[in-house]
Amino acid sequence: MRNYHRYLKHPEKLGQQFMDFRDCFNTAGFLSYHKATKPTTYLYKFVETSIFTKFIEDITFKNEENIDGIEYFNEGIRFKRTKTNPLYVRRYGHSKVE
Repeated sequence: MRNYHRYLKHPEKLGQQFMDFRDCFNTAGFLSYHKATKPTTYLYKFVETSIFTKFIEDITFKNEENIDGIEYFNEGIRFKRTKTNPLYVRRYGHSKVE
């Protein structure tokens, strides 16, 4: 999911009305970037799920109800994993890595 934000299409920049989540997200470009263009790959199947669709819609339309979850997800993606610190563990809703 790294760099997913590069493939978001923001409504205010495009000046159009979105009818489908695919109008908000460049799915083909995202899958190509992650070398997941075959229908048998996990990521290919994942982007077709309702949870991914909801995630993209929440980000695009800035759903305040889920902002903590989105921030937590983004922090987890940015977290640098190492041999001594292999896991991103932080209580949901707190700002520091424990």
